Formats: sequence, structure tokens, C-alpha cells
Amino acid sequence: QVRTEAAEGPRFSIEESKGYLGPAQSAAIDDILAGKATRNTVVAFPKIPPVLEALGVKRTPMAASQSVIWKANSDKHGMTADQIKAAIEGLADPVMAFDSLTSSDSYVFLVDVGTEARPVVVAIHTNEKLGHTEISRIASIHPRDNAGNITNWIREGALRYFNKRKAGT
Repeated sequence: QVRTEAAEGPRFSIEESKGYLGPAQSAAIDDILAGKATRNTVVAFPKIPPVLEALGVKRTPMAASQSVIWKANSDKHGMTADQIKAAIEGLADPVMAFDSLTSSDSYVFLVDVGTEARPVVVAIHTNEKLGHTEISRIASIHPRDNAGNITNWIREGALRYFNKRKAGT
């Protein structure tokens, strides 16, 4: 589901997919990174990750703004389009999930993007509004340079989900 804000209000294009990243979402991300999308473009997904549901978060649509996708690809984070897409798809089966230590009603997912590169985290803020619709918002997608942060999150008791198979233990 891809949502754009037009002058007359939100418009939706719905497309079913087995995972999070259907053809419409993939194309929207490509358009954003190619500079073809408007500043108000929002990539929408029909549901939150199963892990969030298991943690008791209300089932809502999930969305990522143009600015979040753009920033992930910027010089600051340096992710490719394929890595951004893999990070979003990785929400369906994350390596770990944490409570955010800095923001209530927020979670941080450690996801596998299929490379030996730095670990990638996706921050999701729940209980937010997009127009009149309650959503869970992808607030950030970026590599984590310091694995010590992940260790600290575990020590602080923020770990909520752990995939033994993916974590390699």
C-alpha cells in the first residue's frame, strides 16, 4: 500500500503481498531515491511485524516517510536501495527486538540485510496518527557502527525478542 499526500488529502493504492515489501512499496522506495517522489510521500504497509503483535502492540498499518527512506540512503547512513528494502523486509523475521531506551511506545529491531556489513536497526514508533489513521511509523533505518550499543540494550533489559537461529547462538 503506497500513500501520498495530495492537496485534496491522502490517496491509497492497495496491493497485496506476502511480505512487507510488495511491488508498489519497492517502486515507491525506488521513486523516492530517484528524486521522483514528493516530499509528502509515505510508503505504507498493511500491518505491523508479527513480533510487535506478539509483544501486545495493536495491529495497525505501518508507514515510512520519504525523509526516512532518503536519510537511510544519504551520506550519513550510506545504505543502498537493496539494503533499505532488505531492512524493511527483515521486520517480518528480525534477529532481535528491543524496547526503545529513549522513546516510549517505540521499539528497535535488529534486522538481517544479507550482507556482512554493520548491523542494521529499524526504529518503529507505535500509537501514532497519520491523518485520522492510527499507525506504527518507521522512524529510522540505519546501520549501527557500535555493536556495544546492542550489548548495552541487552544489559539495560530492553531485549524483548531474540531469534536464536539468526543470532547464531
